Amino acid sequence: MKMLTLNTHSWIEEEPMKKMRQIAAFIHEQSIDVIGLQEINQHMNAADSHLDSYFMPIEHELIAVKDDNFAKLLAEELQKLGSCYYWSWAYSHIGYDTYHEGIAILAKRPFQADSFFASTVKDPRNHRTRKQIVATFNQDLQIMSGHYSWWTGNEIDGFQAEWQKTLAYLGEFKGTQVLLGDFNAPSQLDNESYSLVTKSFVDCYNLAEKKIGSDTVNKKIDGWDDVSESMRIDFAFVRPKVDIAEYQVVFNGKNQPVVSDHFGVMVDISNKFDSMS
Repeated sequence: MKMLTLNTHSWIEEEPMKKMRQIAAFIHEQSIDVIGLQEINQHMNAADSHLDSYFMPIEHELIAVKDDNFAKLLAEELQKLGSCYYWSWAYSHIGYDTYHEGIAILAKRPFQADSFFASTVKDPRNHRTRKQIVATFNQDLQIMSGHYSWWTGNEIDGFQAEWQKTLAYLGEFKGTQVLLGDFNAPSQLDNESYSLVTKSFVDCYNLAEKKIGSDTVNKKIDGWDDVSESMRIDFAFVRPKVDIAEYQVVFNGKNQPVVSDHFGVMVDISNKFDSMS
């Protein structure tokens, strides 16, 4: 089973439609089973969309999916290529005074979709409002797409508080759980966000038999204005431990074009689960 995580930057990128089509082409060519996407935006003033049966609704989500929702357009492009994906989207906060910013999951199989607030703040006008989306396929597999805040050094806000809420939400599931996303958690920093996550989950990078690439950010981006070195802040985590055949950094300008201010990560855990094809 192949999984991909990518912070798309969506409408903030130059030539976003071209990059969306490049993402779709890669997903189609690789026949990726599950995709976790972050910074999935839609214009607040766009028209409400008419959704087909491939959309997996979340009952308590109140913001309508718009016609230019980046995940919706990606799913439609995949259909044009001959790959049909079920998908869902959850709204977190207003971005750049222009967008509904959210998070999405796409999968070849239908799933039960849910979302939860990881942040203590729940005001969509506050950019620190963070919501994560979860796809449950059966009693054996649950996958989250997440986007987290930075380490703050206290347990009231920031990553620490969001992670505790995440553990509380995920705690009762008995099967395999995979967390995909932008964790804003540099792997080289000890005793901060990455160390906290790896107390409960295993980094798929460390489990992979074959590794292609490592870092997912190599320049200054929003929230990391003082970055002076490449960082690995986008991850696939799993519990319990499983065999990972391959871990590959994608969309880094080497084998695929750069499509965002983040690179993506693709993992293959086909030794554990059958493909959804």
